[in-house]
Amino acid sequence: MALILNKQLDEAIFLECDAGATESDAGNFELAEKHYLKSWDMFPEPKFGWNSSQVRLYAISDFYLGWKKLEKALEWATLVFKTELLDGDGTPQLKVGIIQFEIENLDAAYASFRDAFTISGKRTFQGFDKKYLNFYLANGKEVK
Repeated sequence: MALILNKQLDEAIFLECDAGATESDAGNFELAEKHYLKSWDMFPEPKFGWNSSQVRLYAISDFYLGWKKLEKALEWATLVFKTELLDGDGTPQLKVGIIQFEIENLDAAYASFRDAFTISGKRTFQGFDKKYLNFYLANGKEVK
């Protein structure tokens, strides 16, 4: 079971991450990066053991994806696997697949999409660009 951060620290981490999002939206990527990385540094050890660790890792990965720093995005997305994953949630695999797709590493993208689909079906792909599910379905041999 994931550890629960105290309210004050959880709020401070959220606000730091939110400041990163605000700067990113304004196109200030270097400053945004500082906020995002500081938000992660604010987690006490064990960094991957907290109830909000996964959502912050996704936020950092998504930030790098939006900034087109794809290797960094992949690095942060794969760190999610160090957290307590939810049963039946293919989101971690999907996020890795999306980044692999954007890197144009299509074999790895397909494998990650397959894993995501196997875990939670099409619902994992909801809310994401349809090109990812379409790619998987068009290239899948064991599609359900």
